[in-house]
Amino acid sequence: MLKRARTEAAELLAGLPVRRSPAVRRAIPDGWMLACDLPQCAEAETVRAFQQRAEAAGWRTECRDGWLLLDKPSVLSAETEGDAGASEEKDCVFSLLRRHPGFRDDPAVLRTLAKLSELSPAAAEPEYRKLHRELAVRLRLRPGRCPIKNGGVCE
Repeated sequence: MLKRARTEAAELLAGLPVRRSPAVRRAIPDGWMLACDLPQCAEAETVRAFQQRAEAAGWRTECRDGWLLLDKPSVLSAETEGDAGASEEKDCVFSLLRRHPGFRDDPAVLRTLAKLSELSPAAAEPEYRKLHRELAVRLRLRPGRCPIKNGGVCE
């Protein structure tokens, strides 16, 4: 799912005066899709120029700890079909996505799904469990719902 984002970021990086080709990888901090080490392989003016170009193209950017963080959820799309039977938690997450379209428009959910798609099944399973739990809580506590009455609507 991050392939389209990486491709777009690579196109923006093309032709920059750099000492070496910058690496673009999945970002670890929440709220960010990609991390690029451009600040480590280019002059500060080049980094600023890239940030301006990226922001003009709809990206959100921030330099942090020698990395340039990038985010543009609009390049992601929620797949509503997982690998059937791949894992119980993953199946539950994709079931929620199919039944509650609002989650498919949530940038945080899209970002999380994109990152999870690149992990091994063993590493992704606890993260799918966490996402499943978060989505279930959001459904129970959405406005107009009463968590005390077993999910009943408050009067």
